[in-house]
Amino acid sequence: MKLKIEENLDQSLEKLIKRTQKPSFSNNKGLTKIQRFILLDTIDFIQNLEKKKGNSLSEG
Repeated sequence: MKLKIEENLDQSLEKLIKRTQKPSFSNNKGLTKIQRFILLDTIDFIQNLEKKKGNSLSEG
């Protein structure tokens, strides 16, 4: 699941929360891998959001 720029922040946070509530998240073996994916998706989303914000500011 990738976060999309078009989604609002609430929708994105809901996705992140749902992702952490999956049964495999409580499995200690897979915890770090899943945490890494969540962090990467979050960072990716924020960077894309910043790019979009920067583009809209330069257009106006």
